[in-house]
Amino acid sequence: MSAAEQLRDDLQGLVAAGRYAEASTKAAEAKLMLLTLQGPTDEASRVVSLQVLELGVLLAVHAEDAQRFQRYISQLKPYYADLESRLRPTILGLHLLFLIVENRLAEFHAELELLSEADRACDEVAFAISLEQNLMVGTYNEVLQAKMPSPEHFSFFMGRLRDTVRETVAECAEVSYDSLSLEAAREMMMFDTSHDLVAFIRNSHADWRVQGDRIFFDAPANQPRGREIPSVRLLTENLAYATELERIV
Repeated sequence: MSAAEQLRDDLQGLVAAGRYAEASTKAAEAKLMLLTLQGPTDEASRVVSLQVLELGVLLAVHAEDAQRFQRYISQLKPYYADLESRLRPTILGLHLLFLIVENRLAEFHAELELLSEADRACDEVAFAISLEQNLMVGTYNEVLQAKMPSPEHFSFFMGRLRDTVRETVAECAEVSYDSLSLEAAREMMMFDTSHDLVAFIRNSHADWRVQGDRIFFDAPANQPRGREIPSVRLLTENLAYATELERIV
């Protein structure tokens, strides 16, 4: 037990110092050590196991490894049924945010129903709930402007979510306007600089034409200017939302 606690302490120190590569090696060693602990109902052993798994969740986030993140979350759930921890709000918020990013909204609401009022009130969980509500009503600017409660841990999933939202805003812009000024498009998509916007256009929308300080949404020669709104995708998403709301009710 003392060896497991020492590994746990070493792992905490490495994560706190941002030495994630070393921490990943230590985490694998700690998980193997936990398998040797006797007495699965012993509270001290369970607390150490919980703390190691929580650190594993954070390491998976920093490694941008969604599959490993899911595995650690699954292993953590039984411990959260009757144990508390300092990292619990962060882990719960990360899990909810992950489900939003993956568009697994039915699971999001199912997980939310299992949380206590105290869990719902913590900043990290409240942040995820607010994001989901803004996405549901289409207030994408609120999503892009959202202030993360734990930037060092939430940045990976928030980056993925912002990319998705920006792409949605871009699709709407190109079917709504013939052209836009770079400044208007930058503000609409919440980029910090025009350089960031131009890089986004170059990587994701090579068919857009930047001329001077304006963006022109030119239709291909074989397609009329009035581009179709991606109605099938929007209908599919709305039907999914309606189905999930019906399940919740």
